[in-house]
Amino acid sequence: MTKNVWVEIVFVQDAEFAEIEDYGIEEMAEYLAQWDCGTETDYAHSREYDDGRYPWGASDRTYDVSVGGIDYVLSVNHHIGYASLCRRPLA
Repeated sequence: MTKNVWVEIVFVQDAEFAEIEDYGIEEMAEYLAQWDCGTETDYAHSREYDDGRYPWGASDRTYDVSVGGIDYVLSVNHHIGYASLCRRPLA
């Protein structure tokens, strides 16, 4: 069984989300990626999920994006008002 490990880079909501909610997908991902400190982030924010589970909600829209050569999953929920950026561990 393979591990389902994700690094949760950043989660923004409320006023923080309101500042970026009109950004395009790439622009939003680039903005949120500034909180990614590489393997240091891996160490601090890695979480293993049970098979079939992910760090985003079922009603979130998810987008596969690449920023600076790193692949991320951007999840956005405009109805509730939040966005998050996740990736697999670098190491």
